[in-house]
Amino acid sequence: MSPDNPMDMTLVETPGSYYMFAYWLAALVLCVARMPRRFDWWRTTALSLGAIGLLEGWMRLTDGIPMMLYVPSVALCMAVVFVFILATCRLNAMQAGYYTVQVVMLGEFAASLEYQIYYYLISRWSVPSVQVANVACLVVIHAAVFSAAWLLTRRSRGSGPELRVRWNDLLTVVFIGLFAYSLSNISYVLSDTPFSTTLSGELFIIRTMTDFAGVAMLFVFDLQMRERNLEVEQAALRSMLQMQYNSYRISKESMDVVNRKYHDLKHQIALLRAEGGDANAHLDRLEREIGAYEAAYRTGNDVLDTMLTMKTERCRTLGIQLQCVAQGESLEFIDPMDLSSLFGNALDNAIEAAGRVRDADRRQVLCSVAERKGFVQICVENGCEGPVSFDKGVPRSTKGDDVNHGFGFKSMREIVERYGGSITARVDDGRFILRMLIPVRSA
Repeated sequence: MSPDNPMDMTLVETPGSYYMFAYWLAALVLCVARMPRRFDWWRTTALSLGAIGLLEGWMRLTDGIPMMLYVPSVALCMAVVFVFILATCRLNAMQAGYYTVQVVMLGEFAASLEYQIYYYLISRWSVPSVQVANVACLVVIHAAVFSAAWLLTRRSRGSGPELRVRWNDLLTVVFIGLFAYSLSNISYVLSDTPFSTTLSGELFIIRTMTDFAGVAMLFVFDLQMRERNLEVEQAALRSMLQMQYNSYRISKESMDVVNRKYHDLKHQIALLRAEGGDANAHLDRLEREIGAYEAAYRTGNDVLDTMLTMKTERCRTLGIQLQCVAQGESLEFIDPMDLSSLFGNALDNAIEAAGRVRDADRRQVLCSVAERKGFVQICVENGCEGPVSFDKGVPRSTKGDDVNHGFGFKSMREIVERYGGSITARVDDGRFILRMLIPVRSA
């Protein structure tokens, strides 16, 4: 286009409605891709209509406002996006703020790219209809941008239900977003800087490339955060595994000492009883009392026997019936550390849930281990009170910590999957049923 063309010498602003629509699409794409189970679609639809109506109304109301009010106007639009994400995704404020920056930058990029292509078509080519070209660009560009964002987000979202955001993480993404947003829109505010232009074509190129760079930086930072969170989670699981194993070893050593003393005392009681006298009643009572400390389980696997005996006293204190029918020898191919963590977590969770049951007859924990057709089936059942919700197959914590919930279950799943097995959990008629299926390996 020749320089004397008036379209090339004036700034052509992208309509505010384009940005509002792009922000809304970006929020749905990013948040639904990462947290599909957090969405109530009726609630989302109602909130979407309210957010779009509010943003569109505000854009029309502030059309042509003085430049000094530009920043407060944009800040209010971003606040609406923040509240929409906060209410729709049910996140905390730091998580919602983190996603708001990503949503705004992705929406900025989609809208600026679409309007850049549209501007190029109407200024360089003879199009039959400007409106048709506008709608076509809107559909094609938005479909391409948000489809790519959806695929990349789904692939990189990690195993956690949601991202754990710290203050320095939030400040970093806010800085990246503000820097990219300010640089991409500087020509609208300051025309005489090394990064400004008064030519529409150049403006669109600067804005689109800067927005793309901002989106790319935020995406890379998000990947690094998720890798860091995954490492933290893996470290926590390893620590939990080691703690369970250390607890097992200490308990095993203590139980061995107690069992030796028990057998010595039993022989001494038998000797005293043989001598007769009035002390037999006291000896009977003493024998009953020390009998509680004898290892009560003989499953054929020392680790399982120890874990069951460890939990017996806790169950007795809480009034819980603990029953186990197990072919312990079928577990010999599993490493003792893995086995102690597997049953330690499963029994701890079952006992904790059963202890909250008000009906004494339903305070039960049933454990079974059986080998069938080349697989070891481990089943732990317990009574439970109230509904149990799941997130990606992981029972949600009742301790009020949604971010760090389910480490015990994740530890069990990691162990089972390492041996090529599978783990499932469900609730059936007031009972929580945990089932693990592991292919048998030769020792």
